[in-house]
Amino acid sequence: PQGWHVAFKRERGAPEGDGAFDRLISWTERPEEGIKYFSGTATYEKGVNVSRERLADGRRVWLDLGQVDHVAEVFVNDQPLGVLWKSPFRVDITDAVKPGANHVKVKVTNCWKNRILGDWKIPADQRITWTLYPFYHDQKDAPLMESGLLGPVRVLSSCTVNLRP
Repeated sequence: PQGWHVAFKRERGAPEGDGAFDRLISWTERPEEGIKYFSGTATYEKGVNVSRERLADGRRVWLDLGQVDHVAEVFVNDQPLGVLWKSPFRVDITDAVKPGANHVKVKVTNCWKNRILGDWKIPADQRITWTLYPFYHDQKDAPLMESGLLGPVRVLSSCTVNLRP
């Protein structure tokens, strides 16, 4: 499949259930208000095929997430592979993958700014967050922060090469 299945944490304003992202873009570019202003964790899932050649002796397989805003937790075939919080957003997946079909899950968490800004646009009784201090001086025109898995996501291979002394 081309796209990703994406599920947003419940009760944070995003649509319920899984959605499909045909391409990876910032949540702020989505037409749905609940995703545009979402803050929290969304889970991206996709099937990935890995060839037997990529798993040959002396080779390593890497999952490169490209751009992530802001933190990503990676699982391959339900095996946790760690939390990525800075560039490069890349993890060695060699010991978790098998030849053929594999399941990739990436949990992406962003900051609260977008939800706070979105809440200022709706009535107080419908807001998801509240603050005592207005963190953004011009909250109606403050820019949103890019959020989500932006990619490009790639499966990379490497091999060990011994250098002569």
